[in-house]
Amino acid sequence: MPVEKAPRITVGLPVYNGARYLRRAIDSILASRFTDFELIISDNGSTDETPHICREYAEQDKRVRVITQPENRGAVANFQAVVTPARGEYFMWAADDDVWLPDFMSLTAAELDAHPEASVAMCAVERREGAEGKVIDVLRFPYVNTEMGGTRFGTFRRMTSSSKVSLFIYGLFRTELMKRSISLFPHTLGGDRQFMCQFALSGDFRFVDSVQYVRSIQNSHEWSYRRNSSRPSVLLQQMASFMSLMVRSPIVPVSQKAKLPLLAYRYAVFIGLHAASNLRKLIRAELSGDAAGRRNGKALILVQFYVGIRRAIAKNSKLAMLGLVGGGSALLVFAAIFLIAGEATIALFLLSVGGVSVVVAGEILIARLLREHSQLLKLRGLEHSEARMREVEAQKNLDDIRNEVRRLTDLQLIQRVADVGVDVAVPTSRYAQNRLALIQKEVAFSHQVETSRIRELYLGEILPDALKVPVPLGAMNELTGHPNKADMIMVCAIAGAIKAKRIFEFGTHVGRTTYHLTAVDEEAEVTTLDIGDAAVNEYAPYIGNYFKNTGKDSRIRQIFANSFEFDPAPYRHQFDFVFVDADHSYEAVKNDTLKAFELLRPGGVVMWHDYAPKSAGLVQFIKEYSIAERPLFRIRNTCLLLHIDGVDPLTFQPHPMLSSLDLDAQQKDPHKLDQIYHT
Repeated sequence: MPVEKAPRITVGLPVYNGARYLRRAIDSILASRFTDFELIISDNGSTDETPHICREYAEQDKRVRVITQPENRGAVANFQAVVTPARGEYFMWAADDDVWLPDFMSLTAAELDAHPEASVAMCAVERREGAEGKVIDVLRFPYVNTEMGGTRFGTFRRMTSSSKVSLFIYGLFRTELMKRSISLFPHTLGGDRQFMCQFALSGDFRFVDSVQYVRSIQNSHEWSYRRNSSRPSVLLQQMASFMSLMVRSPIVPVSQKAKLPLLAYRYAVFIGLHAASNLRKLIRAELSGDAAGRRNGKALILVQFYVGIRRAIAKNSKLAMLGLVGGGSALLVFAAIFLIAGEATIALFLLSVGGVSVVVAGEILIARLLREHSQLLKLRGLEHSEARMREVEAQKNLDDIRNEVRRLTDLQLIQRVADVGVDVAVPTSRYAQNRLALIQKEVAFSHQVETSRIRELYLGEILPDALKVPVPLGAMNELTGHPNKADMIMVCAIAGAIKAKRIFEFGTHVGRTTYHLTAVDEEAEVTTLDIGDAAVNEYAPYIGNYFKNTGKDSRIRQIFANSFEFDPAPYRHQFDFVFVDADHSYEAVKNDTLKAFELLRPGGVVMWHDYAPKSAGLVQFIKEYSIAERPLFRIRNTCLLLHIDGVDPLTFQPHPMLSSLDLDAQQKDPHKLDQIYHT
């Protein structure tokens, strides 16, 4: 009898009374484009429809296996139950109220295949309020990758901080490491983070920049968690559990175990600060009357006393802190004396007051040290970056001044330029004033470009296949103010190169680009979004004139709405190509960009137009977005920005281009500003 081939991936789904969303979770897993996997579901003695749902899927799909626990064995035991029978080379846990996109397994498996030293791989995470709530944020972890400076101890430090790296517990693991360590899964509050700490120390973490996991954030036990996490007995239990795990873990190398004092100190600081933060939130709930957050009302007097002391020393003076520590210590000594004397009530009161005083002083001191340390790091970083920027800016300013003096002299816009550094109070023509205003915008724009995380490359270096796509010359708008009229030709060529079948366009005007996006690929369908009210949108009377009654309009769907009110949920992850070219104000570009990424399918492309000095709001938002969220490509000599899902512009290896004088000149002066301004 032939031996059944083991799957490459095992998905373990522990569940207890999860019938409400279980079907959705299982369906998303079974819809994976990666098909060589098994799904093991462990039902922890559920009393709802969960057992029936599990059996139903096991009967329909041979990849699904069900383990039925006769009674609830606890969460940890249920998590362990799906690991033990795992046969795959890789393993991942799944939650009954979360959702996985089709490429999660393929992308993370490819990452582990390419990096044998890695212990776990994860994609970007979209977090939602509950299983059906609105999007909270999208979490990305590029800093864990070694090429971005990530180290194992660095990942451990982030694991013991407010960072959300602990979500890697829902990433793809090497099964061998998981099986060796699963028996030691901590039975304590925050045990999942402790469990992940050993993986951070035993192998590299790998991140794939593609949203493939939707995590539901449930707040039903939030206040219970905060109360428990701030109890001294729980903190001691967490510390003992962490020390035991680090010593006993079979996957943590000896070289890392040798750092146990440092690891323990780091973890102790983390749980201490975390407990203080939760205690502060409980205090605020007490004072605000928040019923969900109130403990029981009996602690209100102590809470008010704590807050009173905190407010009294709001200036954090050294004298106040010394007084708190000294007075609190004295009260603790007196408390011990009264306790020995049998006066338990007085001793308890002194112990409470003295303890609160010492805690307040310690909290203030820790907060001050952390604040000063953070400020020091920022100052060091600013000092280095500003020095380089000043050097580059000074050279650029000198070149700009030389070039502009030559232009102004040649055109006789100013009668005399004797001292370049001093304003020349000479009457100038309107044309000269416009030219000077233009130059000021170009200088401001160049500064924004240089301080953004934008990599400037030629289209041939990014997508050489796009140069081979035949695009009708009609895609070029002869009436535009662009010095380079090839922008829209490139937009159509890129859509053709990636074989985009579903395209979304923010902002249409006459529809020239829309028409040619359908002309490049006879199967392409375009959805456009515009404001149709002429009183609000000056383009409204002209929208779609180019493609109406051409035969192409059968593949063009027009949505008339304000993009701020447009709900992308029905179109989520459906589009191969999204083009943002509507209102260029800061808030509008922010709104359109965030919705563009909701519309984009994995592996797709987002493009922005009019990245130029005239679009100050767009340029400012893109600068902030590229620094905080993700770097972008800019296609040189155009007003186009480009995002390719799964491609990091900062580590991307450009395709070689044919050597030429123009290319050599650009490489010698990479800071040279392209002439892309248009009015």
